Amino acid sequence: MKPLYTAINSSFFPNFELHFLTSILMSNYIGIRHEDKYLLEKRAPLTPKHVEWLVRQKKLDIVVQSSNKRIFKDDEYRKAGAEIEEDMKKCSVIFGVKEIPMTLFEPDKTYVFFAHVIKGQPYNMPMLKRMMELKCNLIEYEKIVDEQGKRLIFFSGNMRGLPE
Repeated sequence: MKPLYTAINSSFFPNFELHFLTSILMSNYIGIRHEDKYLLEKRAPLTPKHVEWLVRQKKLDIVVQSSNKRIFKDDEYRKAGAEIEEDMKKCSVIFGVKEIPMTLFEPDKTYVFFAHVIKGQPYNMPMLKRMMELKCNLIEYEKIVDEQGKRLIFFSGNMRGLPE
């Protein structure tokens, strides 16, 4: 099995249950947020290649928040068909890597990230409570598993140069 080096790698992505995601969308806009939990966080939940596939094959609109530390440059996402914007209000699904600050959640949106709430981690229970109050959906990477219960999504700090 190939290593999964982003949220969804190229062998997994075409089989991903996109019809599930698109059925809960309020719009066709998907957001990729900049990471702000750790100063040196370079990882990205979707590569420019995945963004290009979503834009061209699934006719989705992708909004990417600018980041000067992300492993992929804004221009790579722009060339893949994404809009580079700070405002993610028009996005109904927002992808990240690490936890998102509670103050950034918006009502009725779907968030996809490592929330670290599955084991009842106390430090993130206020975040989960806030999401529930706002009627947000949470797709926790740790819970995306195959039929045998094995995790399908992993992140690596080195996304460039790995085999696909």
